[in-house]
Amino acid sequence: MVRSIIVAGDSRGFLIDAQELRDYLMTTASIVHPIIQTAYRTKEDVLDEISGILSRATEDDVCLLAFLGHGNETLWQMNDGEEITFRELIPVLRKIRSRLLIINDSCGSHGLSEKLTRARIRKRRVSVIAACPSSGECYPGLTRNVIRDWKYRRKYKPEKAVLLDLSKPLRPTVEEMDLVYDPIRHGAALDRYFFPARKT
Repeated sequence: MVRSIIVAGDSRGFLIDAQELRDYLMTTASIVHPIIQTAYRTKEDVLDEISGILSRATEDDVCLLAFLGHGNETLWQMNDGEEITFRELIPVLRKIRSRLLIINDSCGSHGLSEKLTRARIRKRRVSVIAACPSSGECYPGLTRNVIRDWKYRRKYKPEKAVLLDLSKPLRPTVEEMDLVYDPIRHGAALDRYFFPARKT
């Protein structure tokens, strides 16, 4: 069985991307799942909900955990000042028996991959698609790019993107070239479990 969880911050951009991912998973990939909105919720409540869903998965299952929101190399930032540190998330991920793909669409997102490695969680079991390096900022687009590739039954391939001000000539300055997000993959590619359902 394939299970999925989408954790979304409550700003408009995160909710739109979360809804797009949910719609894709439900209508195209035929996967039913909840969206966990973080507004007015404690981190304990959100971690308990993630843990409860993932704990029902068996060794034969594959799960998706997508976080779309603010963050940095050590945490996911929820709303109202609540934060889930990767140190708090790792014990939840250690307990699962299934394989897990994490889409981490936040700034500093590769920091989670580094924490998983330090915690000796095997890359075959838990893999991450991170929006940017640990010290980086990310910009909208990772989740939509993953969906785009999955729709065509392709494993997501990270692409470096340069963000340009289109009101200026198309010759970027050195400063503009620094505005790059560089998605990173960590671990086994579990994408195929989230491709469109085959029609019978």
